[in-house]
Amino acid sequence: MNDTLIGNLRPDKGDSKVPECVECCTVCHSRLSPDGMFCPVCDPPLPPGEEPEEKGISFEQALIRIGALLVLFVAVAMVKLDFSLDKLFSERQVGQEIKMLTENERPHDKDFQTVNTVITSLANIRSKPSMDGAIVTVAEQGMSLDVIEDNGRWSKVRVFNKTGWISNKLIKTEVQMQE
Repeated sequence: MNDTLIGNLRPDKGDSKVPECVECCTVCHSRLSPDGMFCPVCDPPLPPGEEPEEKGISFEQALIRIGALLVLFVAVAMVKLDFSLDKLFSERQVGQEIKMLTENERPHDKDFQTVNTVITSLANIRSKPSMDGAIVTVAEQGMSLDVIEDNGRWSKVRVFNKTGWISNKLIKTEVQMQE
């Protein structure tokens, strides 16, 4: 009798009316009818194109992300271009009116002298204090220059009995003791 009861429960044995292939819904695990295509509990899936839209980021989040990317871009550009904030602020100070003393107004001391030397391998001496000025002559590294006037960015110098302008970035000024 035991075999008869167990045989009735097994679809492979006995003459039972249980279908061979019993399927269950993968979502709710309820039994699917053999004739039906969809689960009666879960409903049929949505047709193509009617899927719910994904919710994106808010406007504020987008602005924060764009701002962060902009800051990152500027930081990388400053590093790659070797840009320093010191240069930015020093340019503003140079743009302001700075009264420079002429040679006659400078205090003189018999024990010290000011020596201006060229720090680049070659430096152009120009006809006017600008890159547009014609080249009057060329000074070599280590040459001593006689500074006549200084406007903050350019110095008027005398070299080889010629007078012209040189960028202050190309010269070094030192105070030395006279011998």
